[in-house]
Amino acid sequence: MLFRSMGFYVEDTRSEITEDTPLGSDPQRYVDMAKRLDGALDARAVSTQRREQGILRGALGLNESSTAQCGICSNIYPVTFLVAGHIKKRSECAKEERLDVQHVAMPICVFGCDALFERRLIKVVDGVIAISLTGEESVDEYLRALESKPAPGFNAARSVYFDWHANQPIVGPFRLTAD
Repeated sequence: MLFRSMGFYVEDTRSEITEDTPLGSDPQRYVDMAKRLDGALDARAVSTQRREQGILRGALGLNESSTAQCGICSNIYPVTFLVAGHIKKRSECAKEERLDVQHVAMPICVFGCDALFERRLIKVVDGVIAISLTGEESVDEYLRALESKPAPGFNAARSVYFDWHANQPIVGPFRLTAD
């Protein structure tokens, strides 16, 4: 699912197709819905733009380098696979915090760290990664690989934002486990 959400197609090369296909249990329902769409498939929308976003990416070095380190997993990726991820949720930041471009955010990869950090399954406490297990084997395997490692995105100036993040509830319908 992670790769599909990023626009990648995963081909099922099994010779036998089971009822549990990558399309879901009732793909015909969605085929029928698509057939009922009338007119143009694109719709005009009005959106809000985050004016500081380019400045934020620049302050984190994502505009001037071809690669950078993820502030959670420490892997080096092409900057195309890194976002300027807010440590403290942007909507909860005061204007001054939003403009604290060197500290309110960090480079974070889209290979899992961004989504898990945003949902607070990954937290950083005193510079060390803490996790909450979900009961989903593939997710928990990813989380366990990060547990108790230092987070390279942490520094003293960012600690106030990491402290805020660590004290927020987990986001999502997860069956959290004690393990």
